[in-house]
Amino acid sequence: MLRGYLKPTGFALALALAAPHATAQTEQNDPTDQSDTIDEIVVMARTGSRISRQSDSPSPLTIHEGADLTDAGLKDIRDMVGVLSINAGAENNSDNLDQNYTVGTANVNLRGLGVASTLVLVNGRRQVLSSAQTDDGFSFVDLAALTPMLAVERVEILKDGAAAIYGSEAVAGVVNFITRSGYNGFELRTEFRARTNDGSQEDLTVDAVYGGDFGGGDGGFLVAASYLDRTSLILAEVDWLKPSTSGFGNPASFNVPSLARTVADPGCERYEGLLQQLSGGGEICRFDYAPQITTIPNERRLQLWGQGDWNRGGRTALWAEFGYAKNDINREVSPSFPVLNTPVVPAYHPANPYGEDVF
Repeated sequence: MLRGYLKPTGFALALALAAPHATAQTEQNDPTDQSDTIDEIVVMARTGSRISRQSDSPSPLTIHEGADLTDAGLKDIRDMVGVLSINAGAENNSDNLDQNYTVGTANVNLRGLGVASTLVLVNGRRQVLSSAQTDDGFSFVDLAALTPMLAVERVEILKDGAAAIYGSEAVAGVVNFITRSGYNGFELRTEFRARTNDGSQEDLTVDAVYGGDFGGGDGGFLVAASYLDRTSLILAEVDWLKPSTSGFGNPASFNVPSLARTVADPGCERYEGLLQQLSGGGEICRFDYAPQITTIPNERRLQLWGQGDWNRGGRTALWAEFGYAKNDINREVSPSFPVLNTPVVPAYHPANPYGEDVF
């Protein structure tokens, strides 16, 4: 088998047109001699990655154009990943109730095989892992720290495992973000979102991209920036979440054996506890943590992206890429969650008014 790698498309076409004549000549000289027959010619196309085009890939490949994503109202890469049907189990929420250590970050989880099993590329190149880890201890590439949405030309998603090419990081598949090339012009987008019917919370997003060429068209550059200013939302401001109370309060509630019922600490209401009467008799001192927790934390995020290339005679002579991301998050939780075990308060304790051991 003779395997050839042809980069110029025009040369590949010329070879295809000349091939029948060469074959006919061979058959005329010796019809039984097939030793010089070209069995396969592989033409390697420059796509920005090793992921094949959708038309010739044996694996399912999905391509999302960047313009279609922004027109659909997806303001950043996190929103785009959130609407993918193949993405399952990713941590892309803006709240801190179900993202304990990863609030403010975003990741992708193809087919639910884990955030560490999907390889994330930018222009076919690997990205560094985030310093944040999931509650399970897995590392991932932070999508919120990649390129701004306006700099993305398309997103290629390989839905099959690609461990043979990229290693164990690509067991679930590959997501490749291709940035714009050959762009000339300037684009600015702003968006403001406000929540008024159930609490007060605002999002301000500003995105910009600028591109051009130099050296008589031999070189090109692209710079992009994205800024997010998000205000916090207190849990107590959401009507259907309040009051959010815990049966483990401070002041506490006690089980008194001689009374056969639960008794609240005498200082329950004096120290801002919530006194609740139980249906079967007795009372309990509850702890309201809703006024102390931000379900959506205050967040300020800045993303910068720059790239440039210089070509000479159809061959890339020099290219460079630059990325910067900074994310500041102010996350609030209720102070001093009470101890969740049931210690015994002995009868001789000076704060025990019942004269017997309580728990």
